[in-house]
Amino acid sequence: MFNTFLNKTEWHFLDLSALLSFNPEQILFYYYNSYLKIPLTVYVELTQLAKKERDLQAPLFSWLELFEDHLQVTADILGLSESKFLHTIGPYYYPCTNSRFYFTKAPSPSEVITAADMNRLLELDTSLPISREILSYSKSRKDNKKPKNIEELVKDISMSLAALTEIDKLEKHIDYLGKCLEQRYQIVEQEDFYPQEPDNQPEKPEKMNLSSHENNNLVSFILPNAWRKKYDDAFGHFSHDTKVYLIRYREFEKSLERFKKVLAEWNNHKWNLTDKCFEDIAVLESKLKTAKAGLVIYKNILNKSCVHADYQKHESLVLFKYYLETGRASEIQECMNLYEEERHWAEIKESQARIENTIHLLRKDGVDTDTLSEEVNTFLKTDFRKRKAVKS
Repeated sequence: MFNTFLNKTEWHFLDLSALLSFNPEQILFYYYNSYLKIPLTVYVELTQLAKKERDLQAPLFSWLELFEDHLQVTADILGLSESKFLHTIGPYYYPCTNSRFYFTKAPSPSEVITAADMNRLLELDTSLPISREILSYSKSRKDNKKPKNIEELVKDISMSLAALTEIDKLEKHIDYLGKCLEQRYQIVEQEDFYPQEPDNQPEKPEKMNLSSHENNNLVSFILPNAWRKKYDDAFGHFSHDTKVYLIRYREFEKSLERFKKVLAEWNNHKWNLTDKCFEDIAVLESKLKTAKAGLVIYKNILNKSCVHADYQKHESLVLFKYYLETGRASEIQECMNLYEEERHWAEIKESQARIENTIHLLRKDGVDTDTLSEEVNTFLKTDFRKRKAVKS
Protein backbone atom coordinates (compact mmCIF):
# COMPACT_ATOMS: atom_id res chain seq x y z
CA MET A 1 0.00 0.00 0.00
CA PHE A 2 2.55 2.58 1.13
CA ASN A 3 5.15 1.47 -1.38
CA THR A 4 2.60 1.29 -4.23
CA PHE A 5 0.99 4.68 -3.79
CA LEU A 6 3.55 6.69 -1.79
CA ASN A 7 6.74 5.03 -3.04
CA LYS A 8 7.92 4.50 0.53
CA THR A 9 9.56 1.25 1.57
CA GLU A 10 9.83 2.34 5.23
CA TRP A 11 6.35 3.08 6.51
CA HIS A 12 6.35 2.01 10.16
CA PHE A 13 7.49 5.37 11.56
CA LEU A 14 4.88 8.10 12.05
CA ASP A 15 5.73 11.77 11.79
CA LEU A 16 4.33 14.22 14.34
CA SER A 17 2.31 15.91 11.59
CA ALA A 18 0.34 12.69 11.01
CA LEU A 19 -0.55 12.39 14.70
CA LEU A 20 -1.65 16.02 14.83
CA SER A 21 -3.85 15.78 11.73
CA PHE A 22 -5.49 12.36 11.89
CA ASN A 23 -7.23 10.25 14.53
CA PRO A 24 -5.90 6.78 15.40
CA GLU A 25 -8.70 4.94 13.55
CA GLN A 26 -7.86 6.80 10.32
CA ILE A 27 -4.20 5.80 10.44
CA LEU A 28 -4.63 2.33 11.96
CA PHE A 29 -6.90 1.46 9.01
CA TYR A 30 -3.63 0.84 7.15
CA TYR A 31 -1.90 -1.08 9.97
CA TYR A 32 -4.10 -4.13 10.50
CA ASN A 33 -1.86 -7.06 11.52
CA SER A 34 1.15 -4.74 11.47
CA TYR A 35 3.21 -2.48 13.72
CA LEU A 36 4.17 1.17 14.21
CA LYS A 37 7.21 2.85 15.70
CA ILE A 38 6.80 6.10 17.61
CA PRO A 39 10.03 8.06 18.25
CA LEU A 40 10.38 9.22 21.84
CA THR A 41 10.84 12.79 20.62
CA VAL A 42 7.47 12.64 18.84
CA TYR A 43 5.73 11.37 21.98
CA VAL A 44 7.31 14.11 24.11
CA GLU A 45 6.30 16.82 21.61
CA LEU A 46 2.77 15.42 21.54
CA THR A 47 2.41 15.69 25.33
CA GLN A 48 3.82 19.22 25.33
CA LEU A 49 1.45 20.37 22.59
CA ALA A 50 -1.49 18.81 24.45
CA LYS A 51 -0.90 21.24 27.34
CA LYS A 52 -1.47 24.19 25.00
CA GLU A 53 -4.23 22.74 22.80
CA ARG A 54 -7.69 24.13 23.59
CA ASP A 55 -9.64 22.04 21.08
CA LEU A 56 -10.59 18.91 23.03
CA GLN A 57 -11.55 17.19 19.78
CA ALA A 58 -8.03 17.55 18.36
CA PRO A 59 -6.54 14.21 17.16
CA LEU A 60 -3.58 14.48 19.54
CA PHE A 61 -5.88 13.82 22.52
CA SER A 62 -7.11 10.62 20.88
CA TRP A 63 -3.52 9.48 20.43
CA LEU A 64 -2.60 10.27 24.02
CA GLU A 65 -5.69 8.41 25.21
CA LEU A 66 -4.61 5.42 23.14
CA PHE A 67 -1.03 5.53 24.43
CA GLU A 68 -1.74 6.28 28.07
CA ASP A 69 -5.10 4.59 28.76
CA HIS A 70 -5.23 1.64 26.36
CA LEU A 71 -1.54 0.82 25.98
CA GLN A 72 -0.56 2.17 29.42
CA VAL A 73 2.89 3.32 28.33
CA THR A 74 3.34 6.35 30.63
CA ALA A 75 5.55 4.72 33.30
CA ASP A 76 7.55 2.77 30.72
CA ILE A 77 8.12 5.89 28.62
CA LEU A 78 9.60 7.59 31.68
CA GLY A 79 11.91 4.60 32.19
CA LEU A 80 12.92 4.66 28.54
CA SER A 81 13.82 8.35 28.65
CA GLU A 82 15.88 7.97 31.85
CA SER A 83 17.68 4.70 31.07
CA LYS A 84 21.05 4.63 29.33
CA PHE A 85 20.58 0.97 28.42
CA LEU A 86 17.09 0.98 26.89
CA HIS A 87 16.71 2.12 23.29
CA THR A 88 13.30 0.68 22.38
CA ILE A 89 10.34 -0.58 24.39
CA GLY A 90 7.44 -2.71 23.15
CA PRO A 91 5.53 -4.31 21.66
CA TYR A 92 2.35 -2.84 23.13
CA TYR A 93 -0.74 -4.55 21.75
CA TYR A 94 -3.82 -2.85 20.32
CA PRO A 95 -6.10 -5.81 19.58
CA CYS A 96 -8.85 -3.81 17.81
CA THR A 97 -6.66 -3.82 14.68
CA ASN A 98 -4.08 -6.37 15.87
CA SER A 99 -1.47 -3.60 15.73
CA ARG A 100 1.73 -3.42 17.75
CA PHE A 101 3.39 -0.24 18.99
CA TYR A 102 7.07 0.35 19.74
CA PHE A 103 8.50 3.48 21.31
CA THR A 104 12.11 4.20 20.45
CA LYS A 105 14.96 6.62 21.05
CA ALA A 106 16.24 5.96 17.55
CA PRO A 107 15.99 8.98 15.24
CA SER A 108 13.31 8.84 12.58
CA PRO A 109 14.53 7.48 9.23
CA SER A 110 14.42 9.59 6.10
CA GLU A 111 11.15 7.92 5.10
CA VAL A 112 8.28 8.48 7.55
CA ILE A 113 4.52 8.66 7.14
CA THR A 114 3.49 12.30 7.23
CA ALA A 115 0.18 14.16 7.17
CA ALA A 116 0.71 14.76 3.44
CA ASP A 117 1.06 11.00 2.88
CA MET A 118 -2.16 10.32 4.77
CA ASN A 119 -3.96 13.01 2.77
CA ARG A 120 -2.81 11.29 -0.40
CA LEU A 121 -4.21 7.93 0.76
CA LEU A 122 -7.51 9.49 1.84
CA GLU A 123 -7.81 11.20 -1.56
CA LEU A 124 -7.42 7.79 -3.19
CA ASP A 125 -10.06 6.41 -0.83
CA THR A 126 -12.63 9.12 -1.65
CA SER A 127 -15.30 8.25 -4.19
CA LEU A 128 -15.37 10.63 -7.16
CA PRO A 129 -18.85 11.95 -8.09
CA ILE A 130 -19.76 12.31 -11.76
CA SER A 131 -20.94 15.76 -12.77
CA ARG A 132 -24.40 16.25 -14.28
CA GLU A 133 -22.81 17.70 -17.40
CA ILE A 134 -20.73 14.56 -17.93
CA LEU A 135 -23.73 12.28 -17.32
CA SER A 136 -25.91 14.28 -19.69
CA TYR A 137 -23.27 14.32 -22.42
CA SER A 138 -22.60 10.59 -22.05
CA LYS A 139 -26.28 9.85 -22.61
CA SER A 140 -26.39 12.13 -25.64
CA ARG A 141 -23.43 10.32 -27.22
CA LYS A 142 -25.23 6.97 -27.20
CA ASP A 143 -27.00 7.83 -30.46
CA ASN A 144 -23.70 7.95 -32.39
CA LYS A 145 -24.49 11.38 -33.83
CA LYS A 146 -21.29 13.07 -34.95
CA PRO A 147 -20.61 16.77 -34.20
CA LYS A 148 -21.47 18.98 -37.16
CA ASN A 149 -19.95 22.38 -36.41
CA ILE A 150 -16.91 23.83 -34.65
CA GLU A 151 -18.84 24.50 -31.45
CA GLU A 152 -19.91 20.85 -31.24
CA LEU A 153 -16.38 19.67 -32.05
CA VAL A 154 -14.93 21.82 -29.26
CA LYS A 155 -17.57 20.44 -26.89
CA ASP A 156 -16.70 16.88 -27.88
CA ILE A 157 -12.99 17.50 -27.29
CA SER A 158 -13.63 19.26 -23.97
CA MET A 159 -15.69 16.30 -22.75
CA SER A 160 -12.98 13.90 -23.95
CA LEU A 161 -10.34 15.86 -22.02
CA ALA A 162 -12.53 15.75 -18.89
CA ALA A 163 -13.06 12.01 -19.39
CA LEU A 164 -9.31 11.37 -19.71
CA THR A 165 -8.61 13.27 -16.49
CA GLU A 166 -11.32 11.42 -14.56
CA ILE A 167 -10.29 8.03 -15.96
CA ASP A 168 -6.77 8.57 -14.63
CA LYS A 169 -8.15 9.42 -11.17
CA LEU A 170 -10.63 6.54 -11.22
CA GLU A 171 -8.05 3.96 -12.23
CA LYS A 172 -5.86 4.98 -9.27
CA HIS A 173 -8.92 4.91 -7.01
CA ILE A 174 -9.82 1.42 -8.26
CA ASP A 175 -6.25 0.20 -7.81
CA TYR A 176 -6.25 1.56 -4.25
CA LEU A 177 -9.58 -0.13 -3.42
CA GLY A 178 -8.26 -3.40 -4.85
CA LYS A 179 -5.18 -3.27 -2.59
CA CYS A 180 -7.32 -2.56 0.48
CA LEU A 181 -9.68 -5.42 -0.36
CA GLU A 182 -6.74 -7.75 -0.87
CA GLN A 183 -5.43 -6.94 2.61
CA ARG A 184 -8.82 -7.43 4.27
CA TYR A 185 -9.48 -10.72 2.48
CA GLN A 186 -6.07 -11.99 3.60
CA ILE A 187 -7.27 -11.57 7.20
CA VAL A 188 -10.77 -13.06 6.92
CA GLU A 189 -9.60 -16.01 4.81
CA GLN A 190 -7.14 -17.18 7.46
CA GLU A 191 -8.41 -20.16 9.43
CA ASP A 192 -6.79 -18.78 12.55
CA PHE A 193 -4.45 -15.94 13.42
CA TYR A 194 -2.94 -14.55 16.59
CA PRO A 195 -1.01 -11.49 17.72
CA GLN A 196 2.71 -11.80 17.19
CA GLU A 197 4.81 -12.84 20.17
CA PRO A 198 7.26 -10.31 21.66
CA ASP A 199 10.41 -10.04 19.57
CA ASN A 200 12.55 -8.05 22.02
CA GLN A 201 14.20 -10.85 23.99
CA PRO A 202 17.78 -9.73 24.78
CA GLU A 203 20.77 -11.98 24.23
CA LYS A 204 22.27 -13.32 27.45
CA PRO A 205 25.96 -12.39 27.87
CA GLU A 206 28.49 -15.21 28.09
CA LYS A 207 31.01 -15.25 30.87
CA MET A 208 34.56 -14.98 29.53
CA ASN A 209 36.89 -17.58 31.06
CA LEU A 210 40.62 -17.03 31.23
CA SER A 211 42.71 -19.75 29.63
CA SER A 212 44.49 -22.27 31.84
CA HIS A 213 47.79 -20.62 30.94
CA GLU A 214 46.52 -17.16 31.95
CA ASN A 215 44.94 -18.57 35.10
CA ASN A 216 48.18 -20.26 36.18
CA ASN A 217 49.22 -19.35 39.76
CA LEU A 218 52.82 -18.93 38.69
CA VAL A 219 51.83 -16.42 35.99
CA SER A 220 49.68 -14.45 38.42
CA PHE A 221 52.59 -14.42 40.88
CA ILE A 222 55.25 -13.33 38.36
CA LEU A 223 53.02 -10.82 36.43
CA PRO A 224 50.42 -9.67 38.96
CA ASN A 225 49.57 -6.36 37.19
CA ALA A 226 49.11 -7.91 33.74
CA TRP A 227 47.00 -10.72 35.16
CA ARG A 228 44.84 -8.29 37.13
CA LYS A 229 44.17 -6.17 34.01
CA LYS A 230 43.02 -9.19 32.03
CA TYR A 231 40.83 -10.27 34.92
CA ASP A 232 39.26 -6.81 35.25
CA ASP A 233 38.70 -6.54 31.49
CA ALA A 234 37.02 -9.95 31.30
CA PHE A 235 34.88 -9.92 34.41
CA GLY A 236 34.25 -6.16 34.55
CA HIS A 237 32.83 -6.25 31.03
CA PHE A 238 30.72 -9.29 31.92
CA SER A 239 29.33 -7.52 34.97
CA HIS A 240 28.28 -4.51 32.87
CA ASP A 241 26.72 -6.69 30.18
CA THR A 242 24.81 -8.65 32.81
CA LYS A 243 23.39 -5.45 34.27
CA VAL A 244 22.23 -4.29 30.83
CA TYR A 245 20.80 -7.74 30.10
CA LEU A 246 18.75 -7.79 33.30
CA ILE A 247 17.29 -4.34 32.59
CA ARG A 248 16.32 -5.30 29.05
CA TYR A 249 15.06 -8.71 30.12
CA ARG A 250 12.68 -7.02 32.53
CA GLU A 251 11.21 -5.13 29.57
CA PHE A 252 10.91 -8.42 27.73
CA GLU A 253 9.02 -9.91 30.70
CA LYS A 254 6.64 -6.96 30.61
CA SER A 255 6.07 -7.61 26.91
CA LEU A 256 5.29 -11.25 27.66
CA GLU A 257 2.78 -10.19 30.32
CA ARG A 258 1.07 -7.88 27.81
CA PHE A 259 1.06 -10.65 25.19
CA LYS A 260 -0.47 -13.18 27.61
CA LYS A 261 -3.15 -10.68 28.60
CA VAL A 262 -4.16 -10.09 24.96
CA LEU A 263 -3.99 -13.82 24.24
CA ALA A 264 -6.33 -14.64 27.13
CA GLU A 265 -9.07 -12.56 25.49
CA TRP A 266 -8.04 -13.18 21.91
CA ASN A 267 -11.17 -15.05 20.80
CA ASN A 268 -13.32 -11.97 21.42
CA HIS A 269 -10.72 -9.66 19.85
CA LYS A 270 -10.36 -11.92 16.81
CA TRP A 271 -14.08 -12.05 16.05
CA ASN A 272 -14.44 -8.30 16.54
CA LEU A 273 -11.54 -7.73 14.16
CA THR A 274 -12.99 -10.17 11.62
CA ASP A 275 -16.37 -8.41 11.79
CA LYS A 276 -14.63 -5.08 11.28
CA CYS A 277 -12.84 -6.51 8.23
CA PHE A 278 -16.16 -7.65 6.73
CA GLU A 279 -17.56 -4.16 7.31
CA ASP A 280 -14.53 -2.68 5.54
CA ILE A 281 -14.97 -5.16 2.68
CA ALA A 282 -18.63 -4.20 2.23
CA VAL A 283 -17.76 -0.48 2.07
CA LEU A 284 -14.79 -1.03 -0.24
CA GLU A 285 -16.74 -3.25 -2.65
CA SER A 286 -19.55 -0.70 -2.81
CA LYS A 287 -17.02 2.00 -3.68
CA LEU A 288 -15.41 -0.30 -6.23
CA LYS A 289 -18.76 -0.97 -7.93
CA THR A 290 -19.49 2.77 -8.15
CA ALA A 291 -16.00 3.51 -9.48
CA LYS A 292 -16.26 0.86 -12.22
CA ALA A 293 -19.66 2.21 -13.28
CA GLY A 294 -18.12 5.68 -13.57
CA LEU A 295 -15.28 4.26 -15.64
CA VAL A 296 -17.83 2.87 -18.14
CA ILE A 297 -19.42 6.31 -18.50
CA TYR A 298 -16.11 8.07 -19.17
CA LYS A 299 -14.93 5.42 -21.59
CA ASN A 300 -18.24 5.70 -23.45
CA ILE A 301 -17.49 9.37 -24.07
CA LEU A 302 -14.09 8.48 -25.54
CA ASN A 303 -15.47 5.57 -27.58
CA LYS A 304 -18.12 7.83 -29.14
CA SER A 305 -15.76 10.77 -29.67
CA CYS A 306 -15.16 12.10 -33.16
CA VAL A 307 -11.41 12.01 -32.43
CA HIS A 308 -9.62 8.79 -33.40
CA ALA A 309 -8.34 6.66 -30.49
CA ASP A 310 -4.72 7.26 -31.60
CA TYR A 311 -5.16 10.97 -30.82
CA GLN A 312 -7.09 10.59 -27.55
CA LYS A 313 -4.21 11.86 -25.44
CA HIS A 314 -4.19 14.97 -23.31
CA GLU A 315 -1.49 16.77 -25.31
CA SER A 316 -3.07 16.17 -28.72
CA LEU A 317 -6.62 16.98 -27.58
CA VAL A 318 -5.52 20.29 -26.06
CA LEU A 319 -3.92 21.23 -29.39
CA PHE A 320 -6.98 20.11 -31.39
CA LYS A 321 -9.16 22.36 -29.25
CA TYR A 322 -6.74 25.25 -29.74
CA TYR A 323 -6.75 24.78 -33.55
CA LEU A 324 -10.55 24.86 -33.67
CA GLU A 325 -10.98 27.80 -31.30
CA THR A 326 -8.39 29.94 -33.12
CA GLY A 327 -9.68 29.12 -36.59
CA ARG A 328 -6.58 27.22 -37.72
CA ALA A 329 -8.83 24.23 -38.40
CA SER A 330 -12.54 23.69 -38.95
CA GLU A 331 -12.70 19.88 -38.82
CA ILE A 332 -10.93 17.00 -37.08
CA GLN A 333 -9.00 15.89 -40.18
CA GLU A 334 -7.42 19.35 -40.43
CA CYS A 335 -6.56 19.14 -36.71
CA MET A 336 -4.79 15.82 -37.24
CA ASN A 337 -2.84 17.16 -40.22
CA LEU A 338 -1.73 20.26 -38.31
CA TYR A 339 -0.78 18.15 -35.30
CA GLU A 340 1.32 15.72 -37.36
CA GLU A 341 3.01 18.55 -39.24
CA GLU A 342 3.94 20.43 -36.06
CA ARG A 343 5.12 17.23 -34.42
CA HIS A 344 7.26 16.46 -37.47
CA TRP A 345 8.86 19.91 -37.38
CA ALA A 346 9.44 19.63 -33.66
CA GLU A 347 11.30 16.35 -34.26
CA ILE A 348 13.37 17.98 -37.03
CA LYS A 349 14.29 20.90 -34.76
CA GLU A 350 15.36 18.49 -32.03
CA SER A 351 17.46 16.54 -34.52
CA GLN A 352 18.95 19.77 -35.90
CA ALA A 353 19.85 20.91 -32.39
CA ARG A 354 21.59 17.60 -31.71
CA ILE A 355 23.47 17.78 -35.03
CA GLU A 356 24.55 21.37 -34.41
CA ASN A 357 25.76 20.41 -30.97
CA THR A 358 27.77 17.56 -32.48
CA ILE A 359 29.24 19.89 -35.12
CA HIS A 360 30.20 22.36 -32.41
CA LEU A 361 32.03 19.63 -30.50
CA LEU A 362 33.78 18.44 -33.64
CA ARG A 363 34.96 21.99 -34.42
CA LYS A 364 36.40 22.25 -30.95
CA ASP A 365 38.41 19.11 -31.77
CA GLY A 366 39.69 20.71 -35.00
CA VAL A 367 37.55 18.69 -37.43
CA ASP A 368 36.48 20.37 -40.73
CA THR A 369 32.66 20.43 -40.57
CA ASP A 370 31.79 22.77 -43.47
CA THR A 371 30.65 19.94 -45.76
CA LEU A 372 28.54 18.39 -43.01
CA SER A 373 26.84 21.75 -42.31
CA GLU A 374 25.97 22.19 -46.01
CA GLU A 375 24.46 18.69 -46.16
CA VAL A 376 22.29 19.38 -43.12
CA ASN A 377 21.00 22.67 -44.60
CA THR A 378 20.28 21.00 -47.96
CA PHE A 379 18.32 18.22 -46.23
CA LEU A 380 16.20 20.73 -44.28
CA LYS A 381 15.40 22.78 -47.42
CA THR A 382 14.50 19.66 -49.42
CA ASP A 383 12.23 18.35 -46.66
CA PHE A 384 10.49 21.73 -46.44
CA ARG A 385 9.82 21.80 -50.24
CA LYS A 386 8.44 18.24 -50.22
CA ARG A 387 6.05 18.95 -47.36
CA LYS A 388 4.94 22.23 -48.99
CA ALA A 389 4.23 20.39 -52.26
CA VAL A 390 2.22 17.67 -50.48
CA LYS A 391 0.22 20.32 -48.63
CA SER A 392 -0.55 22.13 -51.92
